[in-house]
Amino acid sequence: MLDTQSKPSISMTALYRRLGGIGLTRATVRDALLPDWWCDEFEEREGAVFEAAAYIARRTGLTFRRLVDETQELSLTQGSTIRFKKRQGTDENALAIASGIAEQAAKLAAYACQPDYQSVAGFSAQTIRAEILAKGQWVSLKDLLDFCWRHGLPVVHLSKLPQGKGIKKFDGLAGIFEDRPALVTGKNHHSWAWMAFIVAHELGHIALGHVEEGRTLVDEKIDPSGSDDPQEQEADRFALELIYGKDDVNYMRPGFITAKDLAQFARKRAVKDNVNPASIVLNHAWRRASQNDKTAWPIAQQAIKALEDGAESAIQLINNYLEQGLDWDLLSDDNCEYLEKLVAP
Repeated sequence: MLDTQSKPSISMTALYRRLGGIGLTRATVRDALLPDWWCDEFEEREGAVFEAAAYIARRTGLTFRRLVDETQELSLTQGSTIRFKKRQGTDENALAIASGIAEQAAKLAAYACQPDYQSVAGFSAQTIRAEILAKGQWVSLKDLLDFCWRHGLPVVHLSKLPQGKGIKKFDGLAGIFEDRPALVTGKNHHSWAWMAFIVAHELGHIALGHVEEGRTLVDEKIDPSGSDDPQEQEADRFALELIYGKDDVNYMRPGFITAKDLAQFARKRAVKDNVNPASIVLNHAWRRASQNDKTAWPIAQQAIKALEDGAESAIQLINNYLEQGLDWDLLSDDNCEYLEKLVAP
């Protein structure tokens, strides 16, 4: 246990209360931030409480001394500068906890990543697309994961990001950790097409030089709906060109269309254009939704479900690549346990 001499006295009840004040519920702390061996008995022991605080600090980026001193306001450690790409009205503090946890996960994945990193800095979307199409028919989530891991660029999906009042999750995060880039997504979506766009967007941030050591970029929401942020616009164009072959693609079908007809249309155009049919449906929905068509998404979701029927979920696919791409022996038992908790569906 940690030496508690000269440290302020704090109870587990007070620790839960302080964490609850920033949106981390007791259930979230117990489920995701404390080790598996933690039990109620330890909550009555001051030394164990400091041990718990140390775990929570390491796993969230919260400052340990502020965490155990009730006279100080809680704050994240200043390991990196985080640039938040957020919706209007979102408080950056609402994204800070999830981002801090994601950074810790990215560091672990980058440290244990088996393939050597082969820089993608300066790669164009067309360069990556050509590399993928040399071996396949179109650019799918699996193709993007193959490319990233082949170049030593880990991709992590976090299912267990904290939820609570005042806490927001994010769609994507990109940064450089342990001398290599890493991508993290917190979007719990099972569609390959949806997750492919998020991975392509974050890959664009890296290839375009938007991230650097000590500066992490966090995207609260990713969709090509006309962000006024120049870097977001660049990353959107990169993702569109990578997946569709051009950044001004428009697959919108006018008039009334059923999910069955939309899926059939997408299959035909997919062969002609070398574009994943589910991605064609996604583009159709974006275009129709931008015209305030409230039927766009329900119909698109039905069509995507039909097109991706039988495929494992996007989350499971990302997790499979992570499991195979890391040298887990490089991580301590505690860090293995923590990363496994965060990614478990």
